[in-house]
Amino acid sequence: MRALAVAVSPALRRAFHPAAVTLEMVAKIALAPLFASRFGFGCLPELVIVFPVRVLPILSNGVSAFPSLPPELGR
Repeated sequence: MRALAVAVSPALRRAFHPAAVTLEMVAKIALAPLFASRFGFGCLPELVIVFPVRVLPILSNGVSAFPSLPPELGR
């Protein structure tokens, strides 16, 4: 649903897509020690690491795919 909103709205696309692509390219294993040192140990750093690993690829792929769909599918 978020990917569709970002794909349809040019303002949201300009705001979120570059950041999502940049964070997707960064090695997640390199971010883990930074999050652990910033947020401590426990559930919070794990949740912060899960976001770029699980949500950003879905967002990026959806934003790339939705504009290429034929308009007949939107009816």
